[in-house]
Amino acid sequence: MKKTLQLTLFALAVVAALASCQKDDPQPTQPTQPSQPSQPSQPFPEWFETATPMNKDFVDVLFFAGTNIETEFDKDGNELLNITLTEAQKAKIADEYKTAWTLMCPDSVNFFAPYYHQGTFSAITKEETAPKALATSSEDALKIFRYYMDHINNGRPFIIAGFSQGAIMVRAILASLTDEEYALMKAAYMIGFGLDDQALNNPHIKPATGEFDKGVTISFNSAASRADIWNNILANTHYCINPVNWKTDATPGHYTYDGMSLTNHIDAETHVLFVDGFDFDTHPSVLPGCSPRWPEHNLHVYEVRMYAPFLRKNIKDRAYR
Repeated sequence: MKKTLQLTLFALAVVAALASCQKDDPQPTQPTQPSQPSQPSQPFPEWFETATPMNKDFVDVLFFAGTNIETEFDKDGNELLNITLTEAQKAKIADEYKTAWTLMCPDSVNFFAPYYHQGTFSAITKEETAPKALATSSEDALKIFRYYMDHINNGRPFIIAGFSQGAIMVRAILASLTDEEYALMKAAYMIGFGLDDQALNNPHIKPATGEFDKGVTISFNSAASRADIWNNILANTHYCINPVNWKTDATPGHYTYDGMSLTNHIDAETHVLFVDGFDFDTHPSVLPGCSPRWPEHNLHVYEVRMYAPFLRKNIKDRAYR
């Protein structure tokens, strides 16, 4: 537990330092990206294809995927810390983007989802490799966001969202925002990652307190019980909001997911959503093709799908209400 806490905090300190540098260092000028960056002419950044034309009157949603690849090796058999974005890897990431786009996002938003050099599962869960892997992926995310602001945004309000490692990318971006950019941000969603004191001290990371507040950050994590918390993600978490009822106290939320009748509530000590009624026999918590990274009854892989109807409505509300 102590090593995990130190690993998480050190890795996030690296991310925060990178974000600070991005504020001050000018980015090289690049050719203007088409308004709908589905098939960009530039090799960087590359975007998930929605096949939906961009609408200048819509709010943008910029979404970063979670970790999708267990390990990667170079041609000599040396393990790499970050993925190289092969076509097979992009296809796997695209599956997550399709889920977020179709289940979580309302029709009235422009959806931008970049392929970035995320750290592998193996790299981000080891003390000796996590800081470097997350520094690389965060640097990628910050460059992508700067490109989006410089060539795509055109002054539109936006929402930033991410799941798991993608939520760490959101945190890095929030730390890099100028006040002018923050004024355009309707909300940020850090799904499957916690907010510690360092994050909460950032002036651009304001925890949501209800359903409709603007310029705020939404963060939550779910597990069946205290024994099932994944400490690699949740170390030193000091905030949670329940996406079922948008409460920050222990008020229970009642909902259904995939035929299951569920109840959740925020545990005051751990700031984690405890979920009752989940059937782990029919819905395993381990990702296909990946080694177990969290306790058996942790709900990390279900955060987006399980709460998708509530997130879909809330994104629309925060964008346009």
